[in-house]
Amino acid sequence: AEETWWIDTDTSYPIKQQIEWTDQDGETIATTIRTYHELTVGADVDSEAFGFEPPKGTTVREPTLPTTSRYRSPEAAETATEFEIPEPTVPDEYEFHEATVREFDSGTSVVLAYVSGSETLTVQVSERAIQGDSERVVKRDVGTVDGTLLSVDGRPSLTWECAGLSHRVSGPRDAGALTTVADSVGCGAGGSTA
Repeated sequence: AEETWWIDTDTSYPIKQQIEWTDQDGETIATTIRTYHELTVGADVDSEAFGFEPPKGTTVREPTLPTTSRYRSPEAAETATEFEIPEPTVPDEYEFHEATVREFDSGTSVVLAYVSGSETLTVQVSERAIQGDSERVVKRDVGTVDGTLLSVDGRPSLTWECAGLSHRVSGPRDAGALTTVADSVGCGAGGSTA
């Protein structure tokens, strides 16, 4: 991936960002551009500008927050789930950091986090559909998992469904690295794609 930033010389604030991803053959597979217009730094904004009054007849529901637990190993996290947690093959420079288990009304979600310096690689397995309102499909049928490569907030992510579970790998900007990790996960702990 190649990232380009445009910085306002007066404020030192970024006003434009472009990220371009290429595959192993050097072909562009995704480009995202974020641009800010009419930048005002330190503006005095009326707090009422952020108020929202739902239309009449609307049912307002308070969100149900998940119960969140953190574990120092995938094995410890597995005691809190009804499904097997995968053992992904991650690039050598990444080390396991923590496992986060979130219990929602609609099922359990596990996120395995691996770190390399300031970079984080995550592997998510969930009994519920993984949220994706801001996602953009870049390529389908990726790897042996037949995953979908997405651009999520300017970063690539690979998702797939298997054995009644939703999966996502995100972190490295290299789509090939995402594919390798996803293929190692497959349908779960065994890494198979049955």
